[in-house]
Amino acid sequence: MSFVTVDTLYELPLAEFARMRFEAEGIPVLMNSMGQAQLFGAATLRGIRVEVPEEYAQKALAILNEVRKDLNGTNDT
Repeated sequence: MSFVTVDTLYELPLAEFARMRFEAEGIPVLMNSMGQAQLFGAATLRGIRVEVPEEYAQKALAILNEVRKDLNGTNDT
């Protein structure tokens, strides 16, 4: 299974919610530097790289957009 980077996140809450959504949707996900970001803050690092199997990349990007809208209070659903 080949993983690709779909985004780099600099906000820990966004990364946490995205990880939960991916897991709920059955999408394998690697959140590189997540542990370090929890200790030191994502902005102080080079961000949290979100990696998913290549076949899930488009769905993962759509989920990230939904999560961003939810966190910003702009989701109309």
